[in-house]
Amino acid sequence: MQDVPQDRNGVRLSAVQGYMTNFYRKYGSYVARHPIMVLLSSLAVVLLLCLGLIRFKVETRPEKLWVGPGSKAAQEKQFFDSHLAPFYRIEQLILATVPDHVNSTSPRIVSEDNIRFLFEIQKKVDAIRANYSGLMVSLKDICMKPLDKDCATQSVLQYFKMDPKNFDDYGGVDHLNYCFEHYSSADQCMSAFKAPLDPSTVLGGFSGNDYSGASAFIVTYPVNNAINEEGNETRKAVAWEKTFIQLVKVSILILCLSSFY
Repeated sequence: MQDVPQDRNGVRLSAVQGYMTNFYRKYGSYVARHPIMVLLSSLAVVLLLCLGLIRFKVETRPEKLWVGPGSKAAQEKQFFDSHLAPFYRIEQLILATVPDHVNSTSPRIVSEDNIRFLFEIQKKVDAIRANYSGLMVSLKDICMKPLDKDCATQSVLQYFKMDPKNFDDYGGVDHLNYCFEHYSSADQCMSAFKAPLDPSTVLGGFSGNDYSGASAFIVTYPVNNAINEEGNETRKAVAWEKTFIQLVKVSILILCLSSFY
C-alpha cells in the first residue's frame, strides 16, 4: 500500500492528519480481510478483561464502604462487636397520609381513627410467627430489650405503653399532644421499656415542633444482632424479617391503601 499523499483533492493535510488517514485505511483493509481473526481476538481481550469479575462482590455494609479494613475506626468497631454486640438490626414501617391534589398538602395523621388503626397493625406484627427449624419465632424472641422485658419498639403507641386498652384510659389524642411536649419529664409518657421517646423519631412530615401536624407514622423495630452471621440467633432474626416483609406486602399494604386513600 502506498502512503496517502499530503495533498488530496486540493486540500493540504497536516502530518498528523496524513498519518491517521493512512493508518486507519490500512487498519480497515486488514479488518475486512481477516474478520474472523479480528472477532476472535476482540472476544479474547474482552474475556481477559472480565476475569476480575470472578471475584466481584457487591458490598452493602456501610462500615466496609466508608472505613478502611485496617483503620483505627474499624479496629475499634471490631473490638466493640466482639466484646459487647454488633449494632442492632432495624425493621421499619412508614405510614403516611396522601397529599391533597389541590393544595399539595398532606392531611394530619394524628387522629383517633389512625391511632386505633396503628394498634391493629401492631397486633398483626406481634402475631407474626416465623418458622425456623421447627421453632416458632416471634418479635419478642428477637427484639432488643433494654431492661430484658419489653421490646424497644420506636412507635407513637409507646405513649400508651403499646396497649390499646390504655388509649381511652389515658385520654386518647389529647394524651398524645401532651406527651409531644413533655415526653422526657412526664412519667405517664414514658415508653413501655421505661425510656423517654422523642416524638421526632416516630413522626414525620411536620414543621418545627408541630408534632400534632405530622403526616406520617414511623415505626422502628430494633432487632438483636449477632457476631456470627451464620449462627442461630442471626438466622432466627432473618426468618422473622422475611415473614415480616411478607406480611407488609400482602396484608398491611392493602390495609393502608384502603385506609389512607
